[in-house]
Amino acid sequence: MFKFKFFLIILFFIFFFTGRSYALEKYQVLLKNDLLNYVSCYKNQNYICMSSYVLPEVIKNLGGVQNFIKLMETVPDMFRKSGIELLPNLFNTGTPSPIITDTKNIISIIPTITPVRFNNADGVIKGFIIAVSRNKGRKWFYVEGSNEGEQYLKKLSREIYELIKFPQKTLNVNNKIIKLE
Repeated sequence: MFKFKFFLIILFFIFFFTGRSYALEKYQVLLKNDLLNYVSCYKNQNYICMSSYVLPEVIKNLGGVQNFIKLMETVPDMFRKSGIELLPNLFNTGTPSPIITDTKNIISIIPTITPVRFNNADGVIKGFIIAVSRNKGRKWFYVEGSNEGEQYLKKLSREIYELIKFPQKTLNVNNKIIKLE
């Protein structure tokens, strides 16, 4: 009888951890698929499409989709005034971080690589976006890895926020690394 109970306990743990591992892998696959669509929207400067992937709270705080589009259309000029030309068609992402979950949210940090020209030299801005799902990974929303984005995450889940070590944003140009923010 003892051996049988011991066997059941072992079996339970095997299924529990295997199931959790499978769920985390499934979230990663769903995230990568959604992320490809988000990146495509950005590369093509299709800000209506992109807005459907941005956290709804962000869109609401900006005053709606039209204001989000206006803001995105001003970003290249804001950078140009600093001597930086964005090359959005070359934008790319790195490998998403391991999934972190709480009872409501699934979160991943995704490194971003934005090629730029700075004073006629090629460079890259290395940053990140925060991916959030509230429905078991079926739909992902993104927010820029800025102080504001981090604060949105903190409001969503202080528990997850405190677990994350956010990457340092940098501008890499002419073999120099300049810390941003």
